[in-house]
Amino acid sequence: MLELRMREKAVHGDSSFPFSVYRVDYKSGNQPILPCHWHEEFEIIHVTRGSAVFKIDDISFNVREGESLLVGPGQLHSGFSFSQEGCGYMAIVFHLSFLYSRSSDACQESFIEPLQDHQFQMPVRLENPTQREDQLKSLILQMVEAYDTKWPGYLLSLKGCLYLFFSILLQNKMLHRKTPNSPTLFQKKQIQIKKVLLYIEEHYSQDIYIDELSSLISLSRSHFCRFFKDFTGATPMEYLNMYRVDKAATLLRSDDCCTVIDAALQSGFDNLSHFTNTFKKYKQCTPSVYKRHQTNKTHP
Repeated sequence: MLELRMREKAVHGDSSFPFSVYRVDYKSGNQPILPCHWHEEFEIIHVTRGSAVFKIDDISFNVREGESLLVGPGQLHSGFSFSQEGCGYMAIVFHLSFLYSRSSDACQESFIEPLQDHQFQMPVRLENPTQREDQLKSLILQMVEAYDTKWPGYLLSLKGCLYLFFSILLQNKMLHRKTPNSPTLFQKKQIQIKKVLLYIEEHYSQDIYIDELSSLISLSRSHFCRFFKDFTGATPMEYLNMYRVDKAATLLRSDDCCTVIDAALQSGFDNLSHFTNTFKKYKQCTPSVYKRHQTNKTHP
């Protein structure tokens, strides 16, 4: 089922443990599996079944079973599965404050803080079956196992795995510091699209019109629609509907007292039939069925 995030506000895990693992599995292909969004945490996307094309900022990666991507803080990322069998993946989302020391040390100043502050080039693709990729894949699976089982001392294991993970990347020159330069055309466009996505996030429960969105970044209606689809893979209204459906799903999943009508109205739908049809399009079931079969599996 499709879960949508734009700019994450919630902490993954909690403030003392900003680390979460999510599992997503789409049984059929030719559909979006990760709508365009960004957040200030790192994300490791590890494909467990099938394949998908993940777009990180303006670069597309065809990622197959057993391969991974490391996405940096603030990077726009999305995914689409073209394979008939669909795609399954795990997403490990974490903030590097998890590795901070009480008092700053050489490791934190030289590596951890610069990594979190966007000073290294991202994303990093892990694909070739070499010893270093095997080591990194093993660490990814160890982190997932520790997170799932929560054995005594599992937090130490998670921290140790993350330190080793970034150490191997640096040791093998898979991470490179950015060189100071002027903002690129893409970076300027990225600022524009984030402005639009934030506006949708803040006003999704109200009526929103394309001309209203295009005026935010001073583009004509037709130019804006092309610009928006290039970044997100969806038209502005498709994206707005996906976001509204996701908000409705969150209400239905988290509030026992929330009715289908309540969820529709609070998420910006003023027509119950339209809401039901749109919800089914993105969740593969009606809102009432979704509420009856609440699940703990949510997208990162």
